[in-house]
Amino acid sequence: SPRYIREVNDTLAYVSHLYTTILDRINPLTGEKYSPVEIGYSSEQMEVIDDKMYIVLSTFPNGKIGVFDLGTESLVDSISLEHYPGGMVKDKNDNLWIVTSEFQGASKLYKIDPGTISIELEFTFGVADPITNIGIDPTGDNIYYGVGNSRVYKTQVDQNTLEDMPVIEDDEITSIYGIAVRDNGNIYVCDSKNFSQEGSVLEYNETGVRLADIPAGIGPNSIVFAEY
Repeated sequence: SPRYIREVNDTLAYVSHLYTTILDRINPLTGEKYSPVEIGYSSEQMEVIDDKMYIVLSTFPNGKIGVFDLGTESLVDSISLEHYPGGMVKDKNDNLWIVTSEFQGASKLYKIDPGTISIELEFTFGVADPITNIGIDPTGDNIYYGVGNSRVYKTQVDQNTLEDMPVIEDDEITSIYGIAVRDNGNIYVCDSKNFSQEGSVLEYNETGVRLADIPAGIGPNSIVFAEY
């Protein structure tokens, strides 16, 4: 049940799992698999900051971010959140931005300072317009987050408030399941189409004009931009 992969260096990456409580350890260059690490929780997204890795731990219905020491390969701390995390990114200042939600209830956006393991900012979204997913640009200057089924907002990470106007508003989007931003400013939205059919990846320019509709498989969620 692999979920996400996070590279630590040229020879080590961790793979999270939804239905087991281990992190797999692999060599990202050769594909060699090392012995796994037991962490006591199933896990999802991961972000590396200095000598720690921050892991979304599966503690449904509540949320928890685990602090994993890369030297000892063990959990050494955690921070509890009100709802279950659905997305996490790291900004240019090494702060974490995390989207959480409760089933058919409120959702929240948190800004967390990993150095103090504390919540710096917290924004609540209503049931009618939940925050759905989050992405960040390559420089770590701006977060992009979905609200409802059809809108994406952009906010600078140094702001203490959120923007009022969406950068993308497209009623043809069914369900925002992932967001990515390229270094040219183009924004990519993964539309899961409620998992009822094959999804698609929608490409927009930085002002929100749609450029392409790229067919994808069931439940597209993450995008990696190849370097040539």
